[in-house]
Amino acid sequence: LHSERVEILGLRPLGADDFGRRARLTGLVTERHDDHFRARVTLELKGEFLVGESGGPVRRHFERSCVARATCRSALKALRVEAEIHSAEVVPIGGQRVALVLLSGEGDILEGSALVKSDDHDAIARATLRALNRMAFDD
Repeated sequence: LHSERVEILGLRPLGADDFGRRARLTGLVTERHDDHFRARVTLELKGEFLVGESGGPVRRHFERSCVARATCRSALKALRVEAEIHSAEVVPIGGQRVALVLLSGEGDILEGSALVKSDDHDAIARATLRALNRMAFDD
């Protein structure tokens, strides 16, 4: 039996430019048990904590999609947006690694991106959330 668990917590105080309006990533837990992967994403919006989960097979492509899907599920009720995941990838750009996520919803296709700082899964969650926040709050 093979098992692995990674937990990233990123609480930070809201700044003056946040206005508490946009959702922010506060936690990410990933687990591998044999050939199954599970992601749990926690977001904070206006003092509420929102949790989304998703699972799938242990394979890089599926793991990234699971993290993006868990992020979407945690934001669904609070942001009132539904999104379908088209792509969740990590690519090299300019000597850095960048997570790129494509989502569709409400007739648009939106992208989100984030530099890989700690690991691929964290960057995928942040990139997904950026696209969701744009979908919910940008005019």
